[in-house]
Amino acid sequence: MNLSYFTLRRLCQELNEILQGKRFRRAALSGTYELAVETTDGICLLLSATPNAGRMQRVHRPPAASRPPPPWVEHHLCDNVVLGISQIPLERVLSFTLCKRDRLGGERRYRMYVELIHRYSNVILTSESDQRILGVLRRAGEKTNRHRRILPGATYRLPPEQDRILPHKLAPADLADTFRQRPDQPVRALTGVVAGLDVLTAASLVAETGVEPNVEPAPETIRNLVGRIQTVFTHPPFLDQPEILSIPGSPPTIRVLSLRHGPGDVEQVCESVSDAIARVALMEENRAHVDSDRREIVTVLNRRRTSLKSRITRIQSDLDDSENAERYRRYGHILLAGLHRIRLGNTSVTLPDVYNPSGPPVTIPLRPNKLPHENAAAYLKRSRKVEKARPILTRRREDTRKDLAGVDAFLERLNRADSPDEVTKIRNELAGAGWLKSRTRKANPARNSPAETHPRRYRTSDGWTVLVGRNNLENDHLTKGSSKDDLFFHAQGCPGSHVILKREGKRQEPSETALNEAASLAAYWSKARNSRTVPVNCTEVRYVQKPRGAAPGLVNIRNEVTLFVAPRQLRRTEA
Repeated sequence: MNLSYFTLRRLCQELNEILQGKRFRRAALSGTYELAVETTDGICLLLSATPNAGRMQRVHRPPAASRPPPPWVEHHLCDNVVLGISQIPLERVLSFTLCKRDRLGGERRYRMYVELIHRYSNVILTSESDQRILGVLRRAGEKTNRHRRILPGATYRLPPEQDRILPHKLAPADLADTFRQRPDQPVRALTGVVAGLDVLTAASLVAETGVEPNVEPAPETIRNLVGRIQTVFTHPPFLDQPEILSIPGSPPTIRVLSLRHGPGDVEQVCESVSDAIARVALMEENRAHVDSDRREIVTVLNRRRTSLKSRITRIQSDLDDSENAERYRRYGHILLAGLHRIRLGNTSVTLPDVYNPSGPPVTIPLRPNKLPHENAAAYLKRSRKVEKARPILTRRREDTRKDLAGVDAFLERLNRADSPDEVTKIRNELAGAGWLKSRTRKANPARNSPAETHPRRYRTSDGWTVLVGRNNLENDHLTKGSSKDDLFFHAQGCPGSHVILKREGKRQEPSETALNEAASLAAYWSKARNSRTVPVNCTEVRYVQKPRGAAPGLVNIRNEVTLFVAPRQLRRTEA
């Protein structure tokens, strides 16, 4: 939120009327950089130092506290009486003069500076006597701010002075030089030379005095403009009710001056500056959510569009290959007619054309690792395959083109969407189609309740407990919940259950019999159950890792040994 100098000047007047003489009773952090301060009679003030969203406003009720306030708030800020609120001349910085009395009648004075400078917004509490910083919402060292250090214990310094002319020192010659340098942008030229002047006020004054782009203003016009600027700064014509303007291409803007020649349409009329700031903050928060949704939708649609175009390219390549069905069939028959002329290892062969005996011979590519009759059979099979696939590929290409057209239609709708509701509607449609994740995530009971797993339990002939997972999710929970010293078994190179041999605190190593019987279980509960001998990997659970984002049941192992066993079951035990 970018609050202007005049908006803060009007806010300063407004807050002085309601806060002067009030005592701060308590304070709490309602966000990372948001401090809510409440007076003894229930007036609540929100101070936000959030980057790009810094603001100060009165709120009707204290926001929910996210965490306790820092110690400096309790020690120095609470129990202070507000003596007055002032604005640093031509700066977007408000200064609170505070006073606290102890039980013995002693008095301490503080200054609280609220800097509302867009991404450099901050709230800083200092001692009035030496300007030593006692507390700050956003700390800024030399790496963060090269102009000044904003840290507890440092001496507070105001933001660097603007390299612009003070309004009361402005001369017509200054404006004439500025308009000469930037004739096409008189508003930007004006804000770049006059300290404290914002774009909205500058646009209003430019339009009021008749300054036009690329037209050199007359000396009388410039003198009138200088006079109007100085009058506005000396006696601002504040509105009784601030307005929120809607300006195309710009965020919502608060107007507090009764200058009617500026851009934009009045969207809302507010009771106070605090009310206007609160409404604009809500509008910008909603816009940020909409922009985030818009970026997410564009990313997903562009990714899907690229995927569909690649699919169309592959399908078209297969369709082009299907046009060669007749040629592949001819190659197969020519090879069958000339098998006695082909040698194993040839990469090509030239044979008479049985379909056109009087024509030139035909050169046919071969796979050198295949027998002559296998090359012929491969060509005939390929001919039948591509000919059969042609209608399927044609239909698939058309379906993919329709999907691509649908994606383009969504992108076009998104480009034309000018309201948050329309963007939300598009997002919901995409979520319903499965292209985007829904905002409400369903709980995964298998993931959130590992205690509900019931693996198969066995006991080896010499008394060791062996557990076997029943499915992929249970495999994950079984392995993850096992001790690092337990032994992990899995059939090598094929799907199967995770098998865990439990040490259960035993110091001795499992016997060879126990290892072979556990490995036999891993072989039995795998796809290789019907094989005579199955290789089974064995390692400690500490060497089993699940890759990030891997499917349930998929793990990587290391330091394994391989046992060759026959698949068989053991004696089952109860849990």
